[in-house]
Amino acid sequence: KGKIKNNYKIKGFIKDGRIDLPKDYNLSKIDLKFLISKDSFNLSEIKLIIKNNNLYFPFIKVKKENKNFLVSGGVNNKNFDLKDEKLSNLINNYVSNFEIKTINFGSESSFKFEIDNRLKIKKIEIDSLIKLKNLILKNNFKVNKFFPKIKDELQFENHNIKLDYNDKNFILEGAGKILFQENYDEIEYTLKKEKEKINFITKLDILKNIIKIDFLNYQKNLKNDLKINISGNKTLDGKIFFKKISLKE
Repeated sequence: KGKIKNNYKIKGFIKDGRIDLPKDYNLSKIDLKFLISKDSFNLSEIKLIIKNNNLYFPFIKVKKENKNFLVSGGVNNKNFDLKDEKLSNLINNYVSNFEIKTINFGSESSFKFEIDNRLKIKKIEIDSLIKLKNLILKNNFKVNKFFPKIKDELQFENHNIKLDYNDKNFILEGAGKILFQENYDEIEYTLKKEKEKINFITKLDILKNIIKIDFLNYQKNLKNDLKINISGNKTLDGKIFFKKISLKE
């Protein structure tokens, strides 16, 4: 009987493939090239469609190292769009504090992780640049007494976001426009997870909108801008501690 030598290489491609997954998350129009050798599996120029959105992976590499598999790759998408019916299972089940109504974004990301012999994924690292074009959330904040014209939805528009994530910590930084009253305001934010807490810094510029603080006998002049700076941290059990809250008109 013939034996395959350890230095074998298998090259090929897949054109217009399809993978049927649970809950209608089917992958279609799959195009890719592959190169398989003894301890590695390389995919390149991967194109596919999920929920009518195009995804492109420049490469995905899988390398066997001892009993583990090391996986690395990149993913680019220019326009990923999801609405209510598609978000209900895909995202909202994992985001308990906010109900996402609509999201539209593009991104460039790189990732790597390990899979052990029990198929457990570990040592996850993700670096991502995200262009958030539009995000609409159901407004669950009860702050009407401060923002009299507050809407039932929060809308984020044209945000540039940078995410660095690993198993233990993450840093998320972003800035863009936010609409929760009659006119757009501007917001900058940083979230940084370290050990058992998440530190946050938020800078909110209230432009042509009203804000009232009755216990300070204060109401913002519509002609003026108001800068609000808030910093603090949130523990993993949900407790929030504020280090600084400042307002400057």
